[in-house]
Amino acid sequence: GEIDFEQFCVHILSMSRSDFEGLIDAHKIQPVYIPSVVTANRKMLSIEELAPTAWARSLMTAEERLAFDIDQARQEKKGTKAKGKFTWEDFGQHGQSAAKNPALDPKAEGHDTHFARMATARPFTLMAHKDAGQITAAKFFPNGDKLALTTSNGSLRVFDLTRPRSKQICNILAHDHHALCLAISPDGQRIVTGGADWATSLWGGGELDLIASEMIHTGYVRGLDWSSDGRMIASCGSDMTICLWH
Repeated sequence: GEIDFEQFCVHILSMSRSDFEGLIDAHKIQPVYIPSVVTANRKMLSIEELAPTAWARSLMTAEERLAFDIDQARQEKKGTKAKGKFTWEDFGQHGQSAAKNPALDPKAEGHDTHFARMATARPFTLMAHKDAGQITAAKFFPNGDKLALTTSNGSLRVFDLTRPRSKQICNILAHDHHALCLAISPDGQRIVTGGADWATSLWGGGELDLIASEMIHTGYVRGLDWSSDGRMIASCGSDMTICLWH
């Protein structure tokens, strides 16, 4: 679900040093540098600048922290807690040009309400477990209720987006090496995956059972797609070839 940055900082600041170092090591976290201006000069923003409330709370005594949390809970219940205000800087270095897009201007003729809401919304984060390695590809199912992804440890995972916290409903070892790409059939019943083991594999059924697997490419399988009628699959690889599967 949605993760509030302030609350995340509160959690981090309440951890012991050993737990914090364990978190850093487990997730391979690196310091984040944010450009203050579009030049070679960069500065590191401190947690006091990024999350002043969380920083102030970390300096309170236990009694002050309890009173603070009760007050925050009351404000949230009343719906009076200030939410992070959207600014065009949230678009990054292209924020100013994005702000001039007529699709985002309510007064413009080309204004698109749905697009504007998506563009200015805070996305929620779907968290795969830390043992997943790197996420290499992700695809929505045709009806939009599930999301499939492949990872660098060779797994194929499916998440049900209609359940609380987007519950993982399937996790299978699809490839002996990195799983690099995937494609979902138009009817949403089958998934084809490609990997660094040169294999192209087809999965189907409720538990995503293996239907077929072939090693035609002589290199990494880099891309996959289904035909619109679901009768053919195209795969491309590092061997500079495109294969059509009937």
